[in-house]
Parts: sequence; structure tokens; C-alpha cells
Amino acid sequence: MAKSETSKRELVYSDFITEASERTADAFDHSLDNPETLVKLFATLGRIRLVSSDAVLAAAQECCDRIVDLYAKPNRTMDQLSMTLHGRELEVFKRFSDASRVELRKYSVY
Repeated sequence: MAKSETSKRELVYSDFITEASERTADAFDHSLDNPETLVKLFATLGRIRLVSSDAVLAAAQECCDRIVDLYAKPNRTMDQLSMTLHGRELEVFKRFSDASRVELRKYSVY
């Protein structure tokens, strides 16, 4: 049971991290012209809602909010992008990873 729970969560968290990363990169130099761009991200958030703790869900929701905010901002120059990547602006994604890691350890059989 524990191994199955770990695998299920690892898959959904991995999918979320991949999609959130892609949407974040896209948001740096695009506006949200097509709301369908966010469908996969929010579908994965729904999967997280089904299996995750409140802490992981809250962190994932915060990531989604941040991505929507990024799309609303002007496109970034390369200098601005470099400052963003080296600053704390994307700390929200670290919080999701940290919360996920804590939860995965809870179900881990190691």
C-alpha cells in the first residue's frame, strides 16, 4: 500500500512540476492569449487535490496563482529573466517541492 501511494504521488507531483515549469517559462515572454494554455496545469492541480495533503495542495495552488500572475505581467528581457532566476521570486516552486518531499517521505517504504 505505501509503495503504491508513493508511486501515485510521485507521478502527479512530477507531472505538476513539469507543467508548472513549462507554463512559467512561457509566461516570461508571452501573455495569456489562450486560456486553454492552462488546462493541463489545472487538470494536474485537480489530480493533486485528489491524493495530497493540505500542505501540498496549498503549495500547488500558490504555484498556479503565481503562474497566472506571471502571464499578466509584461514580457521579461533576458536581464530581467536572469535576475528572476537568481532571486527569490520563484520561491513558491521550492515550497511545492519541499511540501511534496515531506509527504513522499511519509509514504516511503525506505
